[in-house]
Amino acid sequence: MAQWTSFYVMQNTIPWVLALLVYSFTSLIFLPVRKLTDGHAFNACLSGKYGDLALSYCVMLGGQIAHRNTTPAIWSDPTWHLLATVFYLLIGALMFRDNATKRKTLATGYPIIEQYHDIVVIPIFLYLLSSALMLVSSFGTTTEKWKFWGGIIFWVVTFLYDAWDNRLNPQLYVRAKGYPRGWQHLW
Repeated sequence: MAQWTSFYVMQNTIPWVLALLVYSFTSLIFLPVRKLTDGHAFNACLSGKYGDLALSYCVMLGGQIAHRNTTPAIWSDPTWHLLATVFYLLIGALMFRDNATKRKTLATGYPIIEQYHDIVVIPIFLYLLSSALMLVSSFGTTTEKWKFWGGIIFWVVTFLYDAWDNRLNPQLYVRAKGYPRGWQHLW
């Protein structure tokens, strides 16, 4: 099981490759799927476009720190990883259930990409970010800690803006305001 833990992945993957993979499977995948399902590639949520990039950077920071340090005690315990995985998958399942119930009556329904976000993206980010948080707080320099928390705060700010601007349901946002202009519809 040790080869499937987040520390093992962070320690044995080039940090920028790790960040690129995380960003690809959590954000970039939305574009081709929305092109297939909605007929237009878009991501109206700023927290999904730019905030997830900041979170991917936070994971990369954890990877950089994992490369230069030995395994902390908690990382050698597979029980922690199993419990964390189950807990974060449970959060994703609860988000899925909550959104499925809320969106039952909406004209847009509950698109497959939004289901993917709740079941896959949220647990991946929670697991990797909690792992990176332990590494940054235990072994990170002051600068790395500031960068990590800056990335988290940036995501929170973009998420709050999305909530304020009604972007959290992208299909309704697009119907109300049209597709985002310029690069935003491609990105």
